[in-house]
Formats: sequence, C-alpha cells, structure tokens
Amino acid sequence: MLRFQKTSLVEQVADALRRDIEAGGCRGWLPTERQLCSQLRVSRRTLRCALEQLKQQGLVSAQVGVGTRVHPERLRRPAPTGEIGPSVGLLMPEPIDVLRPYVTLWIDLLKSELFEAGVSLRVHAGRQYFRAGAAPALRRLVAQHPHTCWVLALSNAGLQRWFAAESHTAVVAGAPAAGCGLPAVFIDSGALGRHIAGRMLALGHRRLVMFSEIQPSPGAAVAEQGFLSAIAASPDAQGEVLRPEATPAGYRRAVARLLRIRPRVTAVLSLNPLLGATVVTALMREGMHLPEDISFATTYGDPFMRFLHPEPTRYTYQPALFARKLARTVLQLARGEPPTVRHARLIPTFVAGETLGPAPRP
Repeated sequence: MLRFQKTSLVEQVADALRRDIEAGGCRGWLPTERQLCSQLRVSRRTLRCALEQLKQQGLVSAQVGVGTRVHPERLRRPAPTGEIGPSVGLLMPEPIDVLRPYVTLWIDLLKSELFEAGVSLRVHAGRQYFRAGAAPALRRLVAQHPHTCWVLALSNAGLQRWFAAESHTAVVAGAPAAGCGLPAVFIDSGALGRHIAGRMLALGHRRLVMFSEIQPSPGAAVAEQGFLSAIAASPDAQGEVLRPEATPAGYRRAVARLLRIRPRVTAVLSLNPLLGATVVTALMREGMHLPEDISFATTYGDPFMRFLHPEPTRYTYQPALFARKLARTVLQLARGEPPTVRHARLIPTFVAGETLGPAPRP
C-alpha cells in the first residue's frame, strides 16, 4: 500500500524529475526550463531550486548555452518503498496558457489537492496524442513517464478507449465515452441540453438550433442527445444541430446560414462559450436584437461573461468542487483502491442572464 507524505513543492519537483531519470524517461538531457515549468506547473524559481538539489546529488549538471545534462549512472539508490507519493500525469491537447479560465482554475485546484496528499502533478500537452493513429505516440509517452495515474482532460473517445484497452490507470476529467469503462468526473451536459431546450420551448420557441462540434466529444454528443430529445417530445417543434468550423470565421458563416433557415430560428444554443460570443456579435451585426428577435444561451460561461451587455444566458459550475471530486478519484486509484463513485456527475447551475426571452411573434 502506498503511503502519502506531505513534502515541499521543491522536493516534489525534484523527486518527480528523479523518478523520470530512474525510469529512463530523461535520456541525455532534460527538457528546457520553459518546458519543465509548463509540464510541472511550477514557477522557474521552484524548478531551479529543485534542479539545484539534483545537481548537489550529482544527477544533473548544467552546461552553459547547451542545457542540463542527465547522469543516471550516479543514482545512489531508489526511493524507499512506500515513502514517497506517486506522480500523476495530466494529458490534454493544448498547453495550459491557451485554455479557458475555468479549466486552468480546476487544474490549479487539482494540483493543490494532490499536493496536500504528497502527490505531484505533471502536465503533458500535445494534439498528437488526440489524433487518429496516436497509439505509437501514446505508448512512448506512457513508457517515458510511468505515472501512477493519468488524468485525461478535454479528451475524445479514441484516447479514452486506448487507455482502457491498454489497462493503464486513468480517470477522465470530462464525459466518459460510451463503452469506455474508465472512471470519470464530469459536468452533466445531457441534463444541460434537456434543460435549456425545455426552457426555450416553455417560452414559445419552436425552431431551435444548437452549435456543436465538427467531431463531437463525448460531452458534446451527450448534450446533443439531451437537446434534441427534449425538442422531439414537443410535436410542433423542430431542432437542428449545426457543426461549424471552430473559428470565428466558421461561426460567422454558420450564423449567416442560420438566418436563412425556414421556418425562422428563434433560439440558439452554443456549446462553445467563447465562440458563442462570436455568435452574439454576428447576430447583432445582422441587426438582430437579443432576446427580442432571437434568444441565445451558451454552456459553461467563464466569469468575464457577467460583464457583457446583454449578459448571456449560460450555465456555470464550481471548479473547486470539480477539482475535489477529481482529486478524490485520482488518489483512490493511485492507492490501488476502486473509486467510491465511478462516474461522479456534477449538475451545472443555470444563470438566467438577459439573452433568453419569449419567442417573437410571427
């Protein structure tokens, strides 16, 4: 049984690097300081203090203008069995500095929760792990970084199924793919889709459109199902899913198409809140007033949305609660225990805003 101990952040970083060296994950040279800071989610000062510890132990040496050389032959002894907490790998398609605020917030909170248990979190980002045919890249990644547990963020069905098929210990930070079998912590996007469609129908809207993804993630697919199933229960209503290119230009073209649909569309849901802002501005440029001419809602709007006018109708969740539930599952898996709740589901909170109103008169 692994035993978790609280250690300083510098010691955790030094230990994570030492384990990589022991496992042969750092061959020849360490990554650059910038890359290591991004992977480990620490400041350059903390990283340099950790590297200084490794230098004093003879495991690395700095060569000016070249980098930090690794000396695995100087390893004195392995870490005492059970004395140090395991490391956790967070795998996602984009670097943290380009993610939305709510996502970076729960990642920081997750790191803090794991730190309290003596567990280090290391970030691995790259679209190559999320593409079709990614198995070779994933095998190299897992071999080079033998984490006790992996956290799969913003993942697709293919990635989840690979980890499940290879029997790697992992938890999905997001909706689980059908038939995948991995534990997951996620926002109930199916409930969101049903709820917003119900609100729109209750306000008299009978032609509804959702802006989704070209290749829907598991969460987007469930949201689509919830949205369309609620509309199908109303015999005089019609629902449609549009899949525009995930760029401002793609969404502007989709808005132009939306305005040509007949019967007229009177309510729109955007699964992407940032590109939802493009939808709102594109509608306004076409002379549409919200919600008098058309109603609009989006999903997990970040805090800045409360400063917009009109304030968008949206959903929100508590990143701290999400991080706590995720940390609990990760620590249970890291200890070799089955998770108490295999699928931890959070219900999003509805924020009425100012962009959802009664359907306009014909």
